Amino acid sequence: MSRAALDSLRSQLDQLQRDRTGSAQEIALLNRGDEADRAQSVIARAELSQLDERIAQLRHRIANARISNGPARTDRVVLGTVVEILFDGDTQPEKYLIANNGERAPEATSVSEGSPLGSALFGHQPGDIITYTAPTGRLRALVRTISAA
Repeated sequence: MSRAALDSLRSQLDQLQRDRTGSAQEIALLNRGDEADRAQSVIARAELSQLDERIAQLRHRIANARISNGPARTDRVVLGTVVEILFDGDTQPEKYLIANNGERAPEATSVSEGSPLGSALFGHQPGDIITYTAPTGRLRALVRTISAA
């Protein structure tokens, strides 16, 4: 996992913990109200339980994260590279990070290596033409550049 991906997970965890604090305070207020408030409290407790599960998942991922220094090579598309591609018919290239779950790069859109685009890009090098099937139909693009995330 990249340092940026770990930072993103930590940021998500911080936000969820803030959300949890607010939810717990709301439940405490609802429990003091009338029957309608207490019924709403049941729903809020279920939502709180889901928050707790997500918080636990993030804590586990953060605790077990291994930081990589990026890909060892940038001559081919591999996990952790940022790929600039130009789709047929477009004038502006787009950048994509080939990522593990949760990885993000500020300058690129994250795609997993198992996604249709990620699979099509994987192993290619600058100058290659890739094709893949997206929900909108068959797409074709030129691999322009590859860099480390």
